[in-house]
Amino acid sequence: MGTDLEHSLPIYRLARAQQDWTPEQASTVVGAPEADVRKAVDLLLGAGLLNASPATSSGFIPSAPAAALSKLLAAELDDLDQRRDRLTFLQAVVPSIIGELLTEQDRPGGSVHTELIVGEASVAAALQDAAAEARTDVLSMYPGPNTPARQLVERRSRVAEVLGRGVAVRTIHLAAATRGAALAHELGALGELGAEVRTAHTVPLQLVVVDDVLACTPVDTPDGGSAALVTRGPALTGVFRRLFEHCWASASPLVHERVDPREGLRPTDQQRSVLQMMAAGLKDEAIAREHGVSVRTLRRSQCALMDKLGADTRFQMGLKAQALGWLD
Repeated sequence: MGTDLEHSLPIYRLARAQQDWTPEQASTVVGAPEADVRKAVDLLLGAGLLNASPATSSGFIPSAPAAALSKLLAAELDDLDQRRDRLTFLQAVVPSIIGELLTEQDRPGGSVHTELIVGEASVAAALQDAAAEARTDVLSMYPGPNTPARQLVERRSRVAEVLGRGVAVRTIHLAAATRGAALAHELGALGELGAEVRTAHTVPLQLVVVDDVLACTPVDTPDGGSAALVTRGPALTGVFRRLFEHCWASASPLVHERVDPREGLRPTDQQRSVLQMMAAGLKDEAIAREHGVSVRTLRRSQCALMDKLGADTRFQMGLKAQALGWLD
């Protein structure tokens, strides 16, 4: 991770200075293999400092630092809240899961077979094999906001193949993570393929369950590499399935919100007031004080407005709001 962070800053500087940069040029600039460049680009995408753009040779455009960092800070604050909620959730359900597992293992035929798979390529291959084994359904949930773009593409390919065989697919993602354009686009694509997609404010762990025979969940390794624990057999797989169903019942269907003035979409009075004060040049502290909220709450509201309008920067948000007549 440290090397990726070292490469990210010069790549971001290159993207801001030269719109038609390529990964090959970035590799030369930072003096690193293209594989390391891709990892650094994934970090920049996750931080909101780069956005996907098919109109450029690199496939990416840089965001304005102030807006991107503001969104990143708001996302990190949300992540802290999610971690607290996840811990509370785990404290409530883990003892029950352990008890069920021990009970299952004591039953005849309740044996559990496990395998530790190490390495990103090996984990991807294991997930591909698991998808090929699916006959009834594939369940998954993802708690993290920073899924690399290539993993999203690989996942979509697996889902398309599984759905093509008539296997049902259900997936749960962290609600805060869907603010990212790349993930929101991929989840929308999964829905169009026929998968059922829901979001939840708390997702306790990353998990894939295939039928009643296999479950896969990532584990930490001492060197920070990729690894996953694959379990086979109805005993533990059944426990993971019940955990998924518990989360599914409280999750909400994914909703894509599109800005279209013809549909009568309008801001609230408070949102309009905030936009007008921003357009007048007032600082966030003054706007927050005027509306009786904290600066943190105001900035989270601003990030929500940026997402609502499909804007990457506050300046773009102002232009789009003006075009929609929200500043009149």
